[in-house]
Amino acid sequence: MAMRSCASCHRPCRRLTRAGICRGCQSDSDLAARVRAILAELGPGATPEQIAERMKQISEDRVRRRLTSRVRRVMEAVA
Repeated sequence: MAMRSCASCHRPCRRLTRAGICRGCQSDSDLAARVRAILAELGPGATPEQIAERMKQISEDRVRRRLTSRVRRVMEAVA
C-alpha cells in the first residue's frame, strides 16, 4: 500500500482530509481562520493578548451554551 503525503507539508501520512491535507496542517489552517475572524472583529491594532483573551471567551461561551442546553433538556425530562 502506497503512503500518501500531505499537500501542504509533504510529509507521509496515513489519513488525509478530502483536500489531501494532514490533521496538523488542517488545525493550523483552522486556527489561522479563527485568528483572522477575531482580528476583523477587534480591529487591526489588536494585540496578541487581546486575541488570545477573545478566543478564550468564545470557547467559554460555547461550553456555557452547550451546558445550558443539556441542563434544559434534563429539567424538561424530569418535570
